[in-house]
Amino acid sequence: TFQSVWNAVPYNAQRFAEETNRLYALLQGFLAQGYWEGQARQSSLSTLAAMRQRGLSRHFELKAKALQKDLDRSAYRDANYHFQQFRLADLSNDHFGHQQLRKVDHSLQTKSHHLDQYYLITKLRDSCELLNRAYVLNTPYDLGLLERLMAAEDFSIYESPAVQVYWHILKMLQTDAADHFHQLVMLLEAHVANFPPQEIRGLYKYAQNYCVRQVNRGNYDFYQQLFALYQQQLASGVIFEQNQLAHTDYKNIVTIGLRLKAYDWVADFMEENRERVLPAFRENVYQYSRAAFLLEKGQLREAVRLLHQTEFPDLQYLISAKYLQLKAYYELEDHEGLLYLITSFKSFLRRTKSISPQNRSNHFTFLRLLKKIAVLRERKGIIATQQFQERWKAISEELSGEEKTPHRQWLGRVLGEMGE
Repeated sequence: TFQSVWNAVPYNAQRFAEETNRLYALLQGFLAQGYWEGQARQSSLSTLAAMRQRGLSRHFELKAKALQKDLDRSAYRDANYHFQQFRLADLSNDHFGHQQLRKVDHSLQTKSHHLDQYYLITKLRDSCELLNRAYVLNTPYDLGLLERLMAAEDFSIYESPAVQVYWHILKMLQTDAADHFHQLVMLLEAHVANFPPQEIRGLYKYAQNYCVRQVNRGNYDFYQQLFALYQQQLASGVIFEQNQLAHTDYKNIVTIGLRLKAYDWVADFMEENRERVLPAFRENVYQYSRAAFLLEKGQLREAVRLLHQTEFPDLQYLISAKYLQLKAYYELEDHEGLLYLITSFKSFLRRTKSISPQNRSNHFTFLRLLKKIAVLRERKGIIATQQFQERWKAISEELSGEEKTPHRQWLGRVLGEMGE
């Protein structure tokens, strides 16, 4: 290869390394140029800076005016918008200073305003993610200067939708107060068009995660709140990425809708959005959702038949399908079939190494509690009433102490029904 490029010149390792490095530098420049060309406003700001440096005053003023009109037309009011406004005002203020004119100019004030907005939005946004990671990973956090600023001021008074949104998220994460959650939901609905699609989805995730935490604590009223959040995203279209719906969102929406017994709505949703799921997950999530629908509607044997006929190559859906089967066998009062499935599920969990230790432990906890409930149901009417009540109470207390148990609400429901 060396000789074919350098016309049969003997191989020179140093020259080859030098030329390779030059080519790599050119590739890096090409990538940077391509990125820069795709950032219209950034390239316009760079052009303005070059005009200012060359003293092209008239060209600078025309270009700055056009860029300001473009920014004014922007629907987004996110951190990037305020940063671009800050850059434009900074260049305009520099241009005004070099003209040495004794007249009123607002570029310095505009620069200061947008710098404040950019800083607050960025600091609040990053602090929200810092708190979120601290919650997930159980690690300490330090908000730095923001902690002192928040002690002196309520950022919700700012006109910027982004500042208000991130402030309520931060307070929601810090205090777990429902008031901040409700304020956040109202702001998201009112300002959904003021954020880029990827950012607005992240904001909705904060609200959804709050609902999930509340449900996990037994505040089941938040299922309705979570359902409403998904409906908002469907109505505005922000949940779709290039007209595609994530299979996890499809499954979650069906699950929550079924919990709330919105059967007609769920049936329409499943059919209308089936083709929007990527082909790799489409049949898995659709067949699982159909089985879950049949189960919730009380068509237990049809649900079991569908699950037996469907292969789930994806581990996530295979495990979810097993949970549906367990529920169906319990509801059908097929005691032998249920105990056999519990045993086979345990063997499957032990064999499958890709399941994390924590998830495996949670699954085993569910199976242990379900078996205790099923066995106690079989013995109801056979053992003494006092003995039954003592065992029922022991299972109830055990369940209340297992907050991370999958399908904990369903276990609580069937246990409660048995104790009536």
